[in-house]
Amino acid sequence: MKVISSLSVCFVVLLIGLATVQVSSQDVSTDYGKYKLTKRWQTDDNIYHYSAEHQGSQDNYMSNSPIVKNLHMIVSFHDDKTFRIKVLDNGHARWEIPERTPFPHFASPKTIPVESGCCNVDVVDYPFSFAVRRKDTNEVLFDTKNQQFIYSNFYIELSTSVPSEFVYGFGERNSPFRLTSGVHTIWGRDDPRIMHHGDGGSNTYSHHPVGLIRDKKGDFFLTLMRNSNAMDVVISEGTQLTYKMIGGIIDLVFFVGDKNPDTVIKSYHNYLGNFTMMPFWSMGYHQSKWGYSSHQIMEDVVTRYDENDIPLDVIWSDIDYMIEKEIFTIDEWRYPCDSMKELMTKHKKKWVPIIDPGVKQENARGPGADEGLKRDVFLNLIMEIT
Repeated sequence: MKVISSLSVCFVVLLIGLATVQVSSQDVSTDYGKYKLTKRWQTDDNIYHYSAEHQGSQDNYMSNSPIVKNLHMIVSFHDDKTFRIKVLDNGHARWEIPERTPFPHFASPKTIPVESGCCNVDVVDYPFSFAVRRKDTNEVLFDTKNQQFIYSNFYIELSTSVPSEFVYGFGERNSPFRLTSGVHTIWGRDDPRIMHHGDGGSNTYSHHPVGLIRDKKGDFFLTLMRNSNAMDVVISEGTQLTYKMIGGIIDLVFFVGDKNPDTVIKSYHNYLGNFTMMPFWSMGYHQSKWGYSSHQIMEDVVTRYDENDIPLDVIWSDIDYMIEKEIFTIDEWRYPCDSMKELMTKHKKKWVPIIDPGVKQENARGPGADEGLKRDVFLNLIMEIT
């Protein structure tokens, strides 16, 4: 099965913590990854830029995913311990996670001189690769040299070596805390039957491509792959890490710390904007269940809780309350708004109707589909079975 995105691709690499940039050559390992740096420059905002052209003989990865011929790599420091690597398709617009709330982003675009960063970045001109190296310990944290590198229109693969087998994170896992070799899939999918149990390859419920890694000196660093597409994070031989993504761009944010993992985790939380304090009622007793198909059923459930003196502060509705499960709708025949308000007031409960991102387009389209088409906000996918 091939997954084809209608969006074009951008390739930008932001390398942070760069004190010096060294250029050298290496033996080519794959034809797909043959890129050669053709230009490098620095702008007044303390950002390094690089242009690279594809030198390989193949025009496509597999049968119908054109190789991106021109890449733009960007290196920037946001503070002395936080930096970014971004790789874009030069001149073409690919999907990127927006640089605004509620998405993770830097609160300020301000950058610092690369010389002030905690790391050096060594850039190889042909075939293109980069390595991130701590200045204080000289330890290499991330090294793409002699690794598989594919940047095509519908598939991106970036491989790197990491300093140790102590790798944690990368999505939801019902498995040992430290990740073992295997395929760790990151793809938000509402299917509770598919949960990772340590055997690799299972989908996760949420999308969280964040990895915590300990180096040989015992110091920690954290990486965020700022990409919302389905991806596999493959760990092999304990110290080989590969990102496989079906769209978007390469957008790596690095957080470099010390021997306490809390240091980089706090830096990451600061980058996210930290957390909003929850309302007091949200910390009470909650009840949620699929199948409450009417206001009368919900009232019976809440009443029975009260009659049996069972604590209940909040009751949730699954997508039963919608009109034929159409997002942004309420079936007011089954859930009259006045009756729901009266129910919650009488029993002194909170009601949370969930919002599901599925947009219905069968038969007569609802307001979610109509508004999305009007605003042209949908990601279009073409599925081909061969």
